Amino acid sequence: MDEKPPYPVLPEHIQNGEAATPPPSYEEAMGQYQSSVCKNEQQLPPLAYIDILPKCLVPGAVENKIPPKFQSFSEVLKDANAWLQYNPGIRVWKCETVERKVEKGPTIYLDSTLLHEPTYGFISYVIGLRLWLTKNKDSDCAVQQLGVYNVVPDKKEIPVSYRTGFMGGGVDMGGSFVMAPGTMGRAGLQLQSIITYEGLAKTIERINKEFKVTPLPGSILSIETRKHKIAEGFGSIDIDPEVTSWSEKGATTSKRYVHSLKIFYVQGKPANQEIYMHEIKPEMIYPSELSKPAKFENFQEVLKKTQSWIKCQSGMQILNLDTRDAVVHEAFGNTQVDSDSTDEFNSAMTDSKYLRFIRIFYCPNPNISYTSTLLTSHLFEPVRTGVKSFETMSETMKRVEAWLNVTGLRIMNVETVHYLYNSNYHTGVDVDRSYIKIPQTSAKYWLTTIR
Repeated sequence: MDEKPPYPVLPEHIQNGEAATPPPSYEEAMGQYQSSVCKNEQQLPPLAYIDILPKCLVPGAVENKIPPKFQSFSEVLKDANAWLQYNPGIRVWKCETVERKVEKGPTIYLDSTLLHEPTYGFISYVIGLRLWLTKNKDSDCAVQQLGVYNVVPDKKEIPVSYRTGFMGGGVDMGGSFVMAPGTMGRAGLQLQSIITYEGLAKTIERINKEFKVTPLPGSILSIETRKHKIAEGFGSIDIDPEVTSWSEKGATTSKRYVHSLKIFYVQGKPANQEIYMHEIKPEMIYPSELSKPAKFENFQEVLKKTQSWIKCQSGMQILNLDTRDAVVHEAFGNTQVDSDSTDEFNSAMTDSKYLRFIRIFYCPNPNISYTSTLLTSHLFEPVRTGVKSFETMSETMKRVEAWLNVTGLRIMNVETVHYLYNSNYHTGVDVDRSYIKIPQTSAKYWLTTIR
């Protein structure tokens, strides 16, 4: 048996013939990649990652509004497992998908931390897989091989009532008021029913029933809520979680999204796990009025509540903590926050409003207790170097590594969080605001951070 190299095997090692029995080159097999592990590092940092993107199959022409086509997500996962085979000294402790904008070429800037969404024009996106890595302390342990279980919410048809007023109209769906596209000046229009999707709680309930019949072939690593664009306008298409790219027409077009779940697991003997969810949201200080929006607690209060909740838990294993944005509906002086909804519509005529909160996925485990755990949180924002210029992700990860080496803290969770760029703040983002208004009629910049 060939001896494995003592250091992490990166794509450039394989291309240079430094790995035993190399597979095809990474450019041929994996397309683009990005890792926080440097070639000359002989030891894995306390926190590291590798991004694996699908190979481009058809280049398209973004400048001519022809989107490129990429490999399926299953192929990305296959490449990730091949990479893990060549790195037996590394273990994955969390997975998440990452979005990247596809530029003319096609070109993907993997190390950039700032994403620009123009007001007009054609935008193409691709998603890849981010593996958060740790050192494998058990040399006798088998090499990890990952799997993913995709969960798409069921469609359902519900009765709706349509209301119009001076400022336009919307659809009243089970207590949630959603602005409908093209409703200005169309008084009297009524809809009898609409196709929507089951909520997240019902979806998880269905998953657990399925797992009792057909257990997951392994143990759960992490769970991600994934946002899919399904239509421009108020239509819909069937959701294919294997698709890794999509396109949009800028801020001038209404868009519809559906939220699905990706359950990442380590292949092996079924652990017979059930999954549960707990959400911690900011309290509403006062509801919206006709002349002003609602006001909520800041996000720091959410983090404090998360700390208190975890400290009271035992008999369970936390799979991951995710920062999420729930749609806020404000109409006629009424404010509703619907974090359970998996159906999201963004009108081109009105600003989108969201409430930032923490979603916790967990499963029962009688051997784990968090009563002695004190959860702390640190957000690493890329250093601002200009008006709309920030350091790269590689540079940010160097600061993360230095901070962890000094503090020596044990990492419980890590996530990639996006913030709307705001030039009024010296860091470029308002990290403490929980109520977020996203303008639909102007260009936007998003900053990538690490929590």
